[in-house]
Amino acid sequence: MNQDLQSIQKSPFEDILQNQAVVGFVSSIIKENYTSFFTGYEQEIEKMLDDTFRLLLDSQKEGINHEKLQVAVEQATKNIFKKSADSFWFNSMYKEYKAKIRPEKDFKKLKPYIKGKTVLDFGSGGGYVALLMEQNGFDVLTCDVIDYRIPEAKHLPFKTMPSPTNVPFPDNSVDTVIVKAVFHHVNNEDLKPTLGELKRVAKRLIVEEDTYGVPDTLKNLQTLKKDQPQLSRFLSLSVEDQLRSLMLIDYFSNAIAQGVAEMNFPFQFKTIPEWRRIFEANRYKVSEVKLLGFQEGNVNRTCHVWFICD
Repeated sequence: MNQDLQSIQKSPFEDILQNQAVVGFVSSIIKENYTSFFTGYEQEIEKMLDDTFRLLLDSQKEGINHEKLQVAVEQATKNIFKKSADSFWFNSMYKEYKAKIRPEKDFKKLKPYIKGKTVLDFGSGGGYVALLMEQNGFDVLTCDVIDYRIPEAKHLPFKTMPSPTNVPFPDNSVDTVIVKAVFHHVNNEDLKPTLGELKRVAKRLIVEEDTYGVPDTLKNLQTLKKDQPQLSRFLSLSVEDQLRSLMLIDYFSNAIAQGVAEMNFPFQFKTIPEWRRIFEANRYKVSEVKLLGFQEGNVNRTCHVWFICD
């Protein structure tokens, strides 16, 4: 990664809210995606999003201020998204999306790439995808740094990770490990030992990540750009602003829409060539790179890519 992009990841996150191009792009696609999903509540969701972005921007009007941003996020999650009220329409519909709609979409795409019968869901979160894999005949293991599993997934074998770099399973005990949108939440210095641990445990690695600076030579890029106007708009931004956009989308979707502001946010997003070099340096063979882009039907759309590694 070049020095300018590294400096963006190391700079205060609040700095992104000073960038009008990034805030304009991110707020517009979030509004498009949320109004298309939360049908029947279009006016309500537009007001929620307008009020939230107004809070975020106002918190930084007088300059970068982390404490004011935290207050704005707390106000948004408590008063606008009402994360403490499970019955609030946004939370009940989002729960249905997380519990059923998104896992079914993901599993349908994942299934052809899963090798063997024993699957580890690394960074399993609520356990939604893991539960669906078990229901489809796989022997599923789960792990995370904290046990977030929903009650329906509590019967699945689970191990708490002592640290992000410790994968508590025996050598060669897993056929396929699935890592969905986890690595950009792993600190950069922890990535290599984590990959080493996963290589010790599993034969195949399937990684979903958010990416930017997509190479023009990627075989399905032009088709996706025609089918996904949001992807075309994203790639028309400078590479630096693409990275900033990923950071803002990630922060919004986790800290505000899901109310998990305490999540680790090192924003370790990388380009496809960078990920390929990292996997190969850790003795993985990248057998396929599958660009999915801004997938229709996802609530929080971003530039998704999958890596199939053995």
